[in-house]
Order: sequence, then structure tokens, then C-alpha cells
Amino acid sequence: MPWRGFALALRFLTRLPLPAGPAPIDPATAAPAAAAWFPLAGAVVGVVTAAVYALAARWFGPLASSTLAVLAGVLVTGAFHLDGLADTADGLACGGGRDKRLAVMRDPRVGTMGALAAGASLLLKVAFLSEMEPDAAAFTLVLAPVMGRWGMVLAMPRHPYAREEPGLGRAFAEGTGPRQVLAATAQVVLVLAAQVALAGPAPTAVMRAAAAAGLAAGAARLVAVFLARRLGGLTGDTYGAINEVVEVAILGWAAAR
Repeated sequence: MPWRGFALALRFLTRLPLPAGPAPIDPATAAPAAAAWFPLAGAVVGVVTAAVYALAARWFGPLASSTLAVLAGVLVTGAFHLDGLADTADGLACGGGRDKRLAVMRDPRVGTMGALAAGASLLLKVAFLSEMEPDAAAFTLVLAPVMGRWGMVLAMPRHPYAREEPGLGRAFAEGTGPRQVLAATAQVVLVLAAQVALAGPAPTAVMRAAAAAGLAAGAARLVAVFLARRLGGLTGDTYGAINEVVEVAILGWAAAR
């Protein structure tokens, strides 16, 4: 059932309290079912953060409201993607070859470069959001996680899994294909269509929607290619890093004047 895939996507990508499923999850079948719904799961995260922003804006200014919204996103996701970004940064900074980089990425401890990367992501998100008008900030809070999750889905089938041993990342890399990419892209189109409808069907609104899609796809592609060359493929951590980079890119683009 399609909605089972959506529920699985929420389980994989959020810490929202969901009822237990009828049976244990098999990654081989659950991963491709969930990947098709990643952007919609991102929209759920975005709606939560946008609601926090709108509520906070009643009492606080842009900086405090933006900070609370970003922290809400961290809580909803359990810092899942930030952890992937931090692990990826530590691996790239270790100075060794591919095997050493992958070993460092698996270490649960966060190093200096990992902490800096995660901190930079949070600071940039807050800074960009605080530069926007409230309505633009609320909508971009929905758009950014949608695009970030789409970027992960775009990268999954294009690069091999970097590790030899099985894992959840391998299930996503090997189970995601054109069908999942098409389904995820359709969700992105619907979100962008909603943006155009709210802004009015003016050529500028259509152009901005197209630019957002192009930016997200381009950023995901560049990061994925860079990481795959360094690691011999992608891992679950690098998917999180791709998501974070795309989110920051969308927020920066929306805040630019």
C-alpha cells in the first residue's frame, strides 16, 4: 500500500511518535518503499518547523523565531541528517585513504570538523531564515526539507554503496531506482505548484519554482559526485550530508536579495 511507504519514510527520517507496525521492518523491502515518499516526509518536518516559526513570531523577532524553528527541525528529525553531515566531515578531514575515511565515519564520536560542519549548517539556516520576510520564511521552511530529501533520492541510484558490508544505506542504494525517483519528483512538483499557486501564476513565480528545483538537483549532484570520488561510493552518512547541503542552499537562495 502506498501509504505504508509514507509511514516507513516517517519512521526512517523522523522521531515522530508513530504506532508500531504489524511486523518487523525488512530493510530490503522497506527502503525502496520509503524512498519514494521521502519528499512528503520532508514536508511533514517542514510543516512542524513552519508552525513553530509562526507561533514564535508572535512574541519574538526574526532571529529568535528562526532559531526556535531550526531547533524544532533538529528535534523532529533526531539530528539524523546533521549526524550524517558531521560523520562525513570527520571522514573527509582525517587525511587517510578511502578505507580510513570510512572507518572514521563509522566512529560514533564527533570530531572537530564534524562539530564545525554541523554548527555551520545550523548557523547558516538561522542566518538565512532571519533575513526573510515572515511569510517567505514559513514557506521556505517547508520547501527546504522537501528538496533536501529529494536530493537524497536523486543520489541513491546513481552511485554504489561505498561499504562492503550490508546495512540500511545499502538497502537504499540498491533498492532505489527510476520508480522511486519519479514518485519523489512528482511530490516536489506538487509542492512547487502550490508555491506558484500561492504566489500567483506569474512568470516570475514559475521561474523561481524552476530555479529552486534546479538548485536542489544541482547541489545534490555536485555533493554526491564529490563524495563518491572520495569514498568510492555513498553511505547513509553521505545521504544525510547531501540533505543538509541542499537545505542550506535552498535557504540561502530564498534569502538572497
